[in-house]
Amino acid sequence: SDVYKRQIMSLMGFFALCLITSSGYIRNDIIDLERDKLHPEKKNRPIASNLITIKQANYIFLILFTVAISLSFSLDLYFGILMIVLFLNSEIYYRFIKRVIILDVSSIGLNFVIRSVCGIVLMHTAISPWIIVGVFFIALFLAFLKRQSEKITLKELATLHRSVLTKYSEKMLNLSAVSYTHLTLPT
Repeated sequence: SDVYKRQIMSLMGFFALCLITSSGYIRNDIIDLERDKLHPEKKNRPIASNLITIKQANYIFLILFTVAISLSFSLDLYFGILMIVLFLNSEIYYRFIKRVIILDVSSIGLNFVIRSVCGIVLMHTAISPWIIVGVFFIALFLAFLKRQSEKITLKELATLHRSVLTKYSEKMLNLSAVSYTHLTLPT
């Protein structure tokens, strides 16, 4: 039946999104290896702790990426294209944008919007601008809170872990968190 087919497609799409996101995180852990070794929690990740070698991590990345993209295109052409866009945005973020104030959190917000649109496209439903705006602003709010938390938790090591934190003042992060709270939560 049509309902059963949609359920299977959504599960397969979810699986593909998990694989493509996981492959991106592996790429990020490879790129950030030296910084992760300095982080109090990230130093225990498999690559940073030398549990998995860079070569093994690259093989795992290739397998996850290949399966994700193959599965995505087998489900829907546009879903597959969006998955490539999601991966490329993540890759650009990991390599360049994460060091640029405001663009870093905007890229994170865009990734969440792309994930949402992936599901909508796969289910062949209409895309509401409210979903796009809502997801984007919630993701921005969470990204600013994460930046704030990293500055508080890591203190003087914060900028060694994430260089863009030198550009975010405490006042700016506090104002961003408060501003987005007023935008996203009813009073």
